[in-house]
Amino acid sequence: MSDTHALPVARLVKAVEARLASLSHDDQGTMIGGKYQGGNGGLISPATVALADEVRRALNALANLNGRS
Repeated sequence: MSDTHALPVARLVKAVEARLASLSHDDQGTMIGGKYQGGNGGLISPATVALADEVRRALNALANLNGRS
């Protein structure tokens, strides 16, 4: 992988990891003491939507490096 692509790929990986963690929390909460606590009962939070937007921006930045729009 070229240096040109390394930072956008790292940004994408970070954004996807954050999005997945947020989705898991929205769905089932966070594991605390062997039990899931909190969460949004499957409802998607505004924070999760914002993280999805970051994934889209990261994908777009990577596509632009590859000459795609």
